[in-house]
Amino acid sequence: MRDFRWFTDFFNTGLGTAIKAVLLLVLAFIVAAIAKSLIVKLLSRTKLATLKGTGEGAENQGPKTIDLIGKLVQLVVFLVCPAWHTSRW
Repeated sequence: MRDFRWFTDFFNTGLGTAIKAVLLLVLAFIVAAIAKSLIVKLLSRTKLATLKGTGEGAENQGPKTIDLIGKLVQLVVFLVCPAWHTSRW
């Protein structure tokens, strides 16, 4: 077996830590995008998609509301995902 200590030591140095942080942010973005798409697909199948606006000339607000909820879920997951990784249990 080869000694892979140099590999693990690299990720505990300055450049390695930066690379690890960038990879973590990319992973968080991917997970957040998946969560957003799942929420939007699930909410599109509910009565929320047919939500009507109130008042004269109001348009269908359902898709806009679903998109807003999806973006909020994406933001929350993106902010929380790195915190799960860095927290020490």
